[in-house]
Amino acid sequence: MAFNPTDRKYTVCCCCRSVVVATIFSTLETIFIGIKLYHALNHYFQTMDNPSITTVLTTILFAVLWTWNFAAMVCIYVSIYRPHPNYVLPKLTLVVVELVLLILSAIGIIIYFSGAARATNEAILGIFEYAAAAALGVIVLSTVYNIWFLLVMRTYYRFVKDKAAAGQEAALFQPLATAPPPPPPYNPRFEK
Repeated sequence: MAFNPTDRKYTVCCCCRSVVVATIFSTLETIFIGIKLYHALNHYFQTMDNPSITTVLTTILFAVLWTWNFAAMVCIYVSIYRPHPNYVLPKLTLVVVELVLLILSAIGIIIYFSGAARATNEAILGIFEYAAAAALGVIVLSTVYNIWFLLVMRTYYRFVKDKAAAGQEAALFQPLATAPPPPPPYNPRFEK
């Protein structure tokens, strides 16, 4: 059976192909984290005389996430023209790590609201009490998004793997499959 890039098993939401969704959302994530890194660096340089540990850790976290996200985005774009499934693995790994970090953050905030360790709550999260409630909502939404994006990347991984097995290049925008042209009309005067 020949490889068909327009097969329904390679589509995700709204009948979009996984290659398009993976590249668009990977680029948007990199831009979004770049904006957050800019704000973290701006805050770090404003408080450079006496930076808090949270400012330094936030800046380092966003710098690492942006670097990893940018490298994963480049690998996604390379996988379009050189179909090898290993080019998709950095982004898959990044999404799994983000999911783990989100789940750990949600557990930390839930422990804070349950009041299990009062000394820890006062030392770490005491000044962020109201922000923690809003952060829990953002974490839940981000977790749902990351689970959806993990499914998209899994579909894209399968697409690249099948495309590589067929030995074809994975073009970003391929025309939809059409029927072959009809045969020319038969004319008995031009038999030989």
